[in-house]
Amino acid sequence: MLSRFLIATIGAVGFFLLYDQFSHDVRSPFMTFLFAWPLLLGVLPAGLLLLKERVKTGRSSTAPGPWVRLFWGGGVAAVTLSSMLRGIFEIAGTASVHQVVLMGIGIAFLLLAVCLHLTGKRTAQLRSAKWSYSQPSGGVSGDSSVNA
Repeated sequence: MLSRFLIATIGAVGFFLLYDQFSHDVRSPFMTFLFAWPLLLGVLPAGLLLLKERVKTGRSSTAPGPWVRLFWGGGVAAVTLSSMLRGIFEIAGTASVHQVVLMGIGIAFLLLAVCLHLTGKRTAQLRSAKWSYSQPSGGVSGDSSVNA
């Protein structure tokens, strides 16, 4: 997960540098700092999760679930693309409602991923607590050796 966000950050820097060559010295902060979205929303959280797991367990075994990764990655991509479009529109001297909608969708995806991650952790804690209590003696119901 970390490598994908690093590639996206490097790609955003490359896109800015290429676009800056042909922008006739007209700049937009949304384009200049395009790399910040995948860096701050992708590399930083993924790196902190990886570091936390390695410090805690000595390995990186626990990762967010697949739906969390899907919505988080989609949210980061949508926010980054929205920023890129806003920068292009500002440089061109125009605006579009599509960029605002895309930013809203990206933020909604990020919030959904956070909610899924937090409820997933809570569900896992409840499951482990449910099975951590000792089972009553007498075997498991349906065990033929007890009833024989």
